[in-house]
Amino acid sequence: MKKIIYLFTISVVYSFFISCELDRLPTDAVTDEQFWKTESDYKLACNAFYVDFPGYTTRDVYSDIAYAGSPDDISSGSYLPTNSFGPWEEAYKKIAIANKVLENADANISGLETAIVARYAGEAYFFRALQYYDLLRSYGGVPIIEKLLDINSEELYASRNTREEVANFILQDLDLAISGLPMPSKLKDTEIGRITKTAALTLKSRVALYEGTRQKYREKGEYRGLLQQAKDAALEVIKSNEHQLYKSTSNDFVANFQECFTYEGEGSKETILANRYQRPWRKNNNSFKLWRSSGCVPTRAIVDAFLCEDGLPIDKSEIFEGYDTPTSEFQKRDPRMNATILIPTVDIFYDGMPYTPTFSNSMSQTGYVWKKTAVKEDAVAMESDLDAIIIRYAETLLNYAEACYELEDKISDDDLNISINVLRERVGMPHLTNAFVQGDNSASVKLNMREEIRRERLVELANEGFRYDDLLRWGIAQDVLPQPLVGIPDLRKYYTKVNANVWKNVKNGFLEVQPTTTRTFEDKHYLWPIPLVQIALNENLEQNPDW
Repeated sequence: MKKIIYLFTISVVYSFFISCELDRLPTDAVTDEQFWKTESDYKLACNAFYVDFPGYTTRDVYSDIAYAGSPDDISSGSYLPTNSFGPWEEAYKKIAIANKVLENADANISGLETAIVARYAGEAYFFRALQYYDLLRSYGGVPIIEKLLDINSEELYASRNTREEVANFILQDLDLAISGLPMPSKLKDTEIGRITKTAALTLKSRVALYEGTRQKYREKGEYRGLLQQAKDAALEVIKSNEHQLYKSTSNDFVANFQECFTYEGEGSKETILANRYQRPWRKNNNSFKLWRSSGCVPTRAIVDAFLCEDGLPIDKSEIFEGYDTPTSEFQKRDPRMNATILIPTVDIFYDGMPYTPTFSNSMSQTGYVWKKTAVKEDAVAMESDLDAIIIRYAETLLNYAEACYELEDKISDDDLNISINVLRERVGMPHLTNAFVQGDNSASVKLNMREEIRRERLVELANEGFRYDDLLRWGIAQDVLPQPLVGIPDLRKYYTKVNANVWKNVKNGFLEVQPTTTRTFEDKHYLWPIPLVQIALNENLEQNPDW
């Protein structure tokens, strides 16, 4: 499918909208009277939203399932308040762009059709909500700015809104976005890649699930309304029939999952929103980053999370083959494991040779390497135009299942069948049912439904940047993050060329890459500190507790 790239039209408009000052726009550019005349003007203005679209993320290194090559400042507890503007300023710059579009959409000086203006206002509402969601996750309550400011605006010195107020504001913006945006099937070929109604609905389910579970487990607050919103938004996407999971033409269970993140699955109906690339205008080197360590490699926490083929965890399954050889732990496991992580001594590395751990600084220090989204040819070329998926239908299904369960502390088999089990069918794994969890399985082993729903989320979304936020909203970061990070089993007899000093860090039969002595998590770490420069500029901003 031919990609439509918007960025060649953006540079002038972006300079028009962006100022070096927080929340303020320049006055020496194209005037509103000269612009905002046609649908093309609104589209061109909204193109500015796509400039800094998210792409491949290493956010999982803050969690337990990835390692950065050295202790990262978040999970090690060494993070300190910064003097830089950082994500705070970047978020408010983008919010200013959205406010500019919305102000002119409200004015509609040329009298364009309401539906046309509402569509581009919908994009602005979506992106404003996305930025406030990023701020909410990082800092909690922040000042809500919903209009353009100038140097004399009192809002420049606004105090923080409450967390609840910000969350409600985000959800209101997303409702407004949903009302104006088109369904994916209504997009013209030249519009593919723009924000749609299902993207806004899934983002709404993500935000409401985050806040709902956080309220349930951290704040002990009124969470039911939020979880109901998460459930309803996800169900609307499911019932729309606009999306479906990718399946390979080879009908292979591993390929069904792996190809979703390669060129074979690019642009499939599973992708709800993606950062789109096309050489020579836009390209990345994500495959090279994945296979050259680049500060994010898998740990044992994700490797051990994958179920065995019988649907049971490795510590409960009779078919788990243990750790005697480099490949034994990969046998008879969920096919997503082979699609997510390279099998040592079997899978071909980007250099054309079977992957063998070397534990050098430029390679994986855990002994594991991500396979998911990695393309050998792109790694060799050190450039790619493979789209980076931002929202995919699998998340929608997972959001629905979790919201259902957390609302009532139970979930019906019918709800499992339209969510979790759709994911499992794609890879040939046994259905998750209440009977199975209660012990009606070959091993007569009882499981915990909440844990299995969370496990499904972990293995399905591994290396997509969700894990750290999940630990925060479930209120278990203080239990999980101080644990040591562990790599491959002690298999030195198979890796005779590896520096012998590596094996000095073996504990309990596994390579320990970061001991618990260098990992910590305190209650204050559930929020990041507001940049000190912002506190200095605005005396009404209150720093997060204990920072």
